[in-house]
Amino acid sequence: MEKDVFYYLAADVPAVYTAYLNAACGDKFRAQCWQEPYSMLSFPLKFSFKYNMNGGTCFVRFIPAQGGTSVCIHFSILQLVGAMYKKCASDLTAAASAFLGIPAQEVVLDAGLFTNPANQVRMQQPAQPVPSQVSVQPAKPEPPRYANDPVPPRLCTACGAQLSTGAVFCTVCGTKYEAPVSPAARFCSVCGAQQLDGEAVFCVSCGAKI
Repeated sequence: MEKDVFYYLAADVPAVYTAYLNAACGDKFRAQCWQEPYSMLSFPLKFSFKYNMNGGTCFVRFIPAQGGTSVCIHFSILQLVGAMYKKCASDLTAAASAFLGIPAQEVVLDAGLFTNPANQVRMQQPAQPVPSQVSVQPAKPEPPRYANDPVPPRLCTACGAQLSTGAVFCTVCGTKYEAPVSPAARFCSVCGAQQLDGEAVFCVSCGAKI
């Protein structure tokens, strides 16, 4: 047996949904609800002695209407006669109304309005964080050298003695001075940073493989 009872409450859908959820889970019904915020909640019917309903399910659906919320309490009951479904809906709504502190009004509506996805209000999911883009800073250019800048000393490659300007041979050990050969500058193909370590495999600036 399928039966529907409709109500209107002058509060928004999340508030009315929360009120019915508290009513169904409260001391009067002690139901374990399945939730689909904010479109529907449902719970099994096991209180047959009070409402003469031996098995079934109660579905409570919500849609916004006229600045408030319309509620459809739908019963899917196993037995055909004798079920006091309106009494159950009235008690459930009275508990929800007391939770909100506002009266509920029984109305006549089309049950199809509540199953239409266009009329349903669902809980909005939190926005997913957008992965931050890695900001690659270009390598700072080396400052230009000027004529009055101090020139690093020339040292003998054999004994380490400092050579005078323009000297070809060391005056201490006589070894001919050979100017060190600078390795070819290496630059990252991704960010353009110069690699000071000639044996580096990964860029020191952006981490890309060289």
